Amino acid sequence: MKLLKRFNRVAPCEGLDGFVIEVYGKEYGDRLDNLSKTLRRVLTYLSDKDPAKIHCMNQNILRSDWRFSFGGQTFFVTTFAPCYPKKHPRYSHNPFSTFVLLQPEFSFDHNGIHAGNPKRELIKEKIRSKFRENGSEYNIDLVRQPLEVYKYVKPINIDDVPVRWWEEK
Repeated sequence: MKLLKRFNRVAPCEGLDGFVIEVYGKEYGDRLDNLSKTLRRVLTYLSDKDPAKIHCMNQNILRSDWRFSFGGQTFFVTTFAPCYPKKHPRYSHNPFSTFVLLQPEFSFDHNGIHAGNPKRELIKEKIRSKFRENGSEYNIDLVRQPLEVYKYVKPINIDDVPVRWWEEK
């Protein structure tokens, strides 16, 4: 908690692009349902401890304007886990480590991926091209759909339905 608060303070002026949380233990990301449960627990814990008292996980996360937030900072969340195949863009490369990357929204500005940049689509296509070159294709429809929450945990297969990780099974 203390480190994430510090990150929020220094990241904008230091140009830091992400805060990584490692959840160590095979059982946290060996299957998609376990990854979903892990992410739900991590984000709920942070939301409950939010110093800004926004408690975003208690809000309607199925709204197009919903974003995960902590300490007044909004984040894009990406997960990496051993449940994904080796060529999947979200494969963690460690059978015991699941990672939750909290990328502050201002990072997109730093890297030219903000909506106001006329070269935004070109930059994004270069990124997608690099993934394709390495055999890590991903579903562009999932990226373009309006609900942020569906982008946090990717399906195992490119054509699978979006993962509803926030729902307890």
